[in-house]
Amino acid sequence: MFPYTLYDPRTGRIISTMEVPDKKYAPGNGTWSVAIEGHYPPDDYYYDLATDTVQPRGTFDFVIPNSASVGATLQYAPVPVGTRIHVDADMYNVNDGVFDMVLTTPGDYEIYVLNIAYRPLRTRLLVT
Repeated sequence: MFPYTLYDPRTGRIISTMEVPDKKYAPGNGTWSVAIEGHYPPDDYYYDLATDTVQPRGTFDFVIPNSASVGATLQYAPVPVGTRIHVDADMYNVNDGVFDMVLTTPGDYEIYVLNIAYRPLRTRLLVT
């Protein structure tokens, strides 16, 4: 069996991995996916378009607390530029390396942090 990985050539996101019985059955390349030889799970790797290589995904260098008080400010720096932070249905793009948000409403929030070069971070934040 021969392992292959598909990635999105527009973003570098690993789409899936697979095995084929012979190299002649390897998937072809197209607009939406490119096949490379090797097994690179999507949670652990991404395809770096700048260097044209597969790279391991890092971990974010900040910790989101499980609870906070109304009126508090969440502030994280440095946050990699291009990171998207979802707080429930709201999405924030980090364009300057800093994320800050004033907590104005009590509630239980799901926070999801995404950047192609890092493992996704998902947590809950209780604001009282």
